[in-house]
Amino acid sequence: MKNPAAFISYAHRDDAAYGRRITGLRQRLQQMVGAAIGRDFEIFQDCEGIAWGQHWRSRLDEALGEALFLIPILTPSYFNSQACRAELETFLELEHRSGRSDRILSMYFLTAPVYERKRDPLAAILSDRQHRDWRHLRIDPLGSPKVLRALDELAGELADAIHAHQEHQEHVRPPATTPGPLDRSSAAQPTPVGSEDPHCREQGYQDTSLVGRVTFNYTNNNGRYSIGHDQFLFEIQWSKASGDSIHLYSDPVSISGIAEVPQLRSYEDIGEPSTYDMSSRVRTIQEGEHAILKNIFNNYAVLKVIDIKDRTRSDRIDELTFDFWILTNDT
Repeated sequence: MKNPAAFISYAHRDDAAYGRRITGLRQRLQQMVGAAIGRDFEIFQDCEGIAWGQHWRSRLDEALGEALFLIPILTPSYFNSQACRAELETFLELEHRSGRSDRILSMYFLTAPVYERKRDPLAAILSDRQHRDWRHLRIDPLGSPKVLRALDELAGELADAIHAHQEHQEHVRPPATTPGPLDRSSAAQPTPVGSEDPHCREQGYQDTSLVGRVTFNYTNNNGRYSIGHDQFLFEIQWSKASGDSIHLYSDPVSISGIAEVPQLRSYEDIGEPSTYDMSSRVRTIQEGEHAILKNIFNNYAVLKVIDIKDRTRSDRIDELTFDFWILTNDT
């Protein structure tokens, strides 16, 4: 069996600010896990795990795909880093496909308000899991009893998880590959989006209103347009289908389900949104039809496709117009 490995996901700014503290923790933890399992254990870190001349992005992706565990170092910079968010999104999908939920071991390194308040989709996912609180230990010497004790406990958790993985591999066939909440198999690759994404605002791909009409070129921004904000954020992803229909996906991290409602006359007739079938990753919506989205905060939005333009079918531009209503306690 290949030596088990972990991937440490962190913001370089934090490592520099604390005198390469994160690097030191990674080195000591790697040694302690190796001692606990009786063989080498690699924790991949991008500053040391990439040899001179290697293509850093492909090596990073390869290491992330090989890792059994992800160790995210949670700080304000972590949630503001597009690279860290992409690493976390990728690993959440890998974890989902493995049929396990014990492969992410978060270290809470520096207080992050977005994590405390769960006002970001990724922060909300992580906050529902246990983390190891290192905020009071981040400036203590690496050789201090408190730090060594905390590292020993974390090494023990990793060793237990490794043994559980080995037993799982020996006695259970790997589950069939099925699309998960962060599936990346579609042609339009996900772009991580926060509770209000600055890139989307600058480029015109976000409307923070609760009700409105949107017209945008669905071949730009990976087919994504975000509506609402905070717990009412919905990242919507579309792709071309035909001149009078369009594909809608549940791939974005803030979306937990989508349903089509072809017979709906008005959003006011929606009834109880939780009764609709949200079992499919993609739905094809015709002009004039409605769809329902559910986000990770268990809130719902209703969409109505108004108009679709397709350059391959004599239109001058690829363009989608849709109305949206985000359901709140007042609607």
